[in-house]
Amino acid sequence: MIIKKEMKPRFVGLLRRACLRMTLALVGLVLGASCTSGSPFVVVDNPSDSTITFVVDATTYTLDPKSSMELALPVGEHTLTSPQGKQSTFTRQEYEEKSLLNPLEASYVIVTTAYTDSEQERNIFLEQMYQLVEVNGRYYYGPLEVINAPYTARTSSGHPWEYGLDEDFDDKIRVNAGGSTSINIKKAKIYRAEDFVKAYADLEVDPSELNQQ
Repeated sequence: MIIKKEMKPRFVGLLRRACLRMTLALVGLVLGASCTSGSPFVVVDNPSDSTITFVVDATTYTLDPKSSMELALPVGEHTLTSPQGKQSTFTRQEYEEKSLLNPLEASYVIVTTAYTDSEQERNIFLEQMYQLVEVNGRYYYGPLEVINAPYTARTSSGHPWEYGLDEDFDDKIRVNAGGSTSINIKKAKIYRAEDFVKAYADLEVDPSELNQQ
């Protein structure tokens, strides 16, 4: 018998003397759905206030300030030349649908949340991902990861993020739970540093206070 459950996300952890709670999101996910080979596009982003010009595989592109574009790139090795003339190589693999090409090597933040039907006060599986990160000179504590590589397609745990730069976490998910009595699904989203700082000001900490816990 298939049991369908709707789950509201629960992101819980101890910070200073309070529990951190985040209301994030997700809709229409069917657990166990088959994978496809993914989109041929990568996202190229320019979070700066200036127009940039960069080169991918001998083709020159221009990107306006505070904008992004999709670039069709086949699976395999590619070369990126940054606006400053720095050259790097990267390899695009299968199943990398929302990978990020970062000509400026700017900082981005990956946020992970858990969707669960459990009423437990703490989610130890998510808390294992907690770390202290620095973003724009400030410190934040949570299930966070900062990236600034020229090309990134997966989190440090090896999983792709489900929500891109201009996508929001949804409010809930629907899954085919089968006979499971407890569901705990982790999902990630990538943010521009500026967007992250605006959305997660409550995660900012004083590192000295954090170390005293």
